[in-house]
Amino acid sequence: MPITHAANEASIRNMWLEIHERHVTALKEGIDARVVFLGDSLTDGWQYQPSWKKELAPYKPVNLGIGGDRTQHLLWRLQHHTLPPAPLFTLLIGTNNINRNHSHEIVEGIAACRDEVWRQCPDSKILILHLLPRQRLRTEVEYRQVCEVNESIPTLAEDPRASHVDFSDVFQVEGEAHLNYDHMLSDHVHFTEKGYAAWTRRIMPVLDRSQD
Repeated sequence: MPITHAANEASIRNMWLEIHERHVTALKEGIDARVVFLGDSLTDGWQYQPSWKKELAPYKPVNLGIGGDRTQHLLWRLQHHTLPPAPLFTLLIGTNNINRNHSHEIVEGIAACRDEVWRQCPDSKILILHLLPRQRLRTEVEYRQVCEVNESIPTLAEDPRASHVDFSDVFQVEGEAHLNYDHMLSDHVHFTEKGYAAWTRRIMPVLDRSQD
């Protein structure tokens, strides 16, 4: 049994209960989803982009992202959902744990979310996305911790139902000031419309392979 800590112990955020309840209601209506996207604001913001409404629409996507979530918050939401038996779930969570938890705790939190999906949907595949780059410089502590977490992501995809992929290059350029500002906002975390479009183009063939 893993040691329980903040990142892998389900925790509620009162401020998003209304959003969570809307998700619960939508899922109860029997959504026919091919892909369920799980995550925080990076996932949540995708559904408002042209690329989601056009390129991703054929995948019948369901977006269960909520801004500000850490691993423990997504875990609580998953435990209070009845997840649809979609062929594929994508999981991008943990960036909001950076600088708040040790790297190994963040990885264990991601694992807890993965395991909750499989508890409800044991036949579904899970595509685990590496954390995406943040902060202005590669030398900054938060950027280095993202790299530490990502080094362990492959260990979460050893089960044949799981796979992992790193799209960091979509949002980076060479050099110490590494962020691609065509694709990232000035907060050094979130994405522009061009960033979401580039991300969509890269993930679509991965989604196709993951559902084979």
